[in-house]
Amino acid sequence: MDYSKINELGVTMKGLQVDKKVNFSIFKAQEKADIIESKGKVGFLGHKIIKALAVEKDIKKLEHIMCIKQDLSKKYKDYSIQNGDIVIPVFPGKDQLDIIFMEDIQAEDCVYNDSNLIIRVTSDKVIPKYLYTILNSSSIRNRILKLCTKNTRQARITVAMLEQLSIPIISLEEQEEIINRYTNAVKQLNQVQNSIEEMVRGGNAL
Repeated sequence: MDYSKINELGVTMKGLQVDKKVNFSIFKAQEKADIIESKGKVGFLGHKIIKALAVEKDIKKLEHIMCIKQDLSKKYKDYSIQNGDIVIPVFPGKDQLDIIFMEDIQAEDCVYNDSNLIIRVTSDKVIPKYLYTILNSSSIRNRILKLCTKNTRQARITVAMLEQLSIPIISLEEQEEIINRYTNAVKQLNQVQNSIEEMVRGGNAL
C-alpha cells in the first residue's frame, strides 16, 4: 500500500488572526453588523460555530449568522470557507479532538479565524471526505493529540504536525466504498442515539 504525507495531498494553513478589538464571530444585532461592515471588516467564523453548523444535516445557508456582505479580497480568498475543507482546532480538548468536514454549507462571505487549521485537498489521488475519514480515525486522532501535548503546557496543533502525517492511498473506488461505509455507520449510530433520547424523554414525562 502506498502512503502520502498530507503536504503532498493539499494545502494546510492556519486561519486569519481575529481583530481583538471587535468581536464579530457572531453578530447579535443588525446595528452591530452595520457598524462592522462600514469599517470594511470580514466575518470570521469560529471553530465552535463551524462545529454547530456541521452537525446540522439539512442546513443550506448561514441564516442565523449575519455574514458581512462584501467581495473578499485576495488576502481573504484562500481562507474563505469552501465545501470539502477539513477543519481542525488549534487548541483541542484535553482528550478530545473534533475534526470537522465542511459539506453542503454556503458561506462565501465568511473566513476561518486563527483558532482553526484548514486542510484543503488539491491532489486528484485522494477524495477530501476520505482524507477526513482517515484523520477522524481513533489512531490518527490519538497520534495528533500525543504530538500536540508533547513538551508543552497547552495542547497545540500546528500546520507542521499535520503536514507530516502519512495517509494510506488506495484507489478512488475503494475510497468511495470506505466513505459510504463510514457515512452509513454514523447514520446508524445517530439513529440509535435518537431512539435512546426519545425513550429517556418519554420516561421523564411520566
